[in-house]
Amino acid sequence: MAEQTNGQPRVASRRALLGAAVGSAAAFAAGAIAAPTAALAHDPDDVEKNVDNPTTATTSITNSTAGTVQAPTLAFAGVSTGSGTGVHGFSSDSGATPDDPLPITGVFGSTLGVDGVGVTGFGEFTVGFSTVGVFGSGDNGVIGEGTWGVVGVGHTGVQGLTTSGDTGAVGISAEAADINQYALHAIGRVKLSRSGRLLVATGRSSVKVTLAGVTTATHAFAQLGSRRSGTYITAVVPTTGSFTVYLNKALTSAAYVHWFVLDA
Repeated sequence: MAEQTNGQPRVASRRALLGAAVGSAAAFAAGAIAAPTAALAHDPDDVEKNVDNPTTATTSITNSTAGTVQAPTLAFAGVSTGSGTGVHGFSSDSGATPDDPLPITGVFGSTLGVDGVGVTGFGEFTVGFSTVGVFGSGDNGVIGEGTWGVVGVGHTGVQGLTTSGDTGAVGISAEAADINQYALHAIGRVKLSRSGRLLVATGRSSVKVTLAGVTTATHAFAQLGSRRSGTYITAVVPTTGSFTVYLNKALTSAAYVHWFVLDA
């Protein structure tokens, strides 16, 4: 290839020719991607992105690849890189009845494995005051049914919190269906925040303990924690905001009293 310059031919360099060819090919490819000459019609049997895909039967994805505990096999994964939700399940079944085994279920997980887990939740980022693996909300936030309905493992196995200002609310409720069953079974030590030990001074025959929430109907209990011959507790009398431990006589030497309260 040659062009005239001041009456003399000049041959274009190989580098210039290659550069022009590459530039033309790139422009063609970009144009083909940005503006295809023909749009393919959506197959109604395929799942389409960014739209609702109505169906009258179950759509399933099966992955037969074996996995491990460290690297489990996933049949489907939903990932949100923003502040959204990776996978959301919603049911608007208005025809469910209280007798349905699983009425109005948004997300259902099951397994046939001996040690399998129907639904696993893992929390890595903070929601409220702590990371959350599984969050349930509603009249019954989380329901577990089985030999062990709910099992919690960790520094605190299970924690129940009430909402502020909800009078009479219960953090954890335990109920036995029959008289020969147990509503609460503790293996190991039990710690009660509304209990304590105090030292009653010499010459005193009573001691008052101030404790918020105590009323005249509160069940308050106490016993001597020191051996004092002939001395014993005669009564524990609750009143608004406190209770008083009474001894049968004045102490000739200081003594400890252990106490705890219920229903307050």
